[in-house]
Amino acid sequence: LVHETLGSGSYSKVKRASCMLNSGKTVAIKIIDRQKAPMDYQEKFLPRELEIWPKLKHGNLVSLMESFHDGRRVYMVTEFVGNGDVLKHIQQHGAVNEILAR
Repeated sequence: LVHETLGSGSYSKVKRASCMLNSGKTVAIKIIDRQKAPMDYQEKFLPRELEIWPKLKHGNLVSLMESFHDGRRVYMVTEFVGNGDVLKHIQQHGAVNEILAR
């Protein structure tokens, strides 16, 4: 069940959703529109992101739970982390010191 948009860019959106297969657990879904995404992103960066992200396991990183596509869009289901995103935090409060970042 998809809820509100949490953020958006020129060719993607992130939406909050409830995972019905996991007792309604809140997740985030990054939705990339291939018709709007630049070809270099689609051919180089997106495949790399889809290959590497699922392998990253660390307490300070958001986990990629699943990814799939429907031809036009790529969907990346991640764990939901509240309180906004890192970019907004840095824009509002300045750089995060190294000790906090660890």
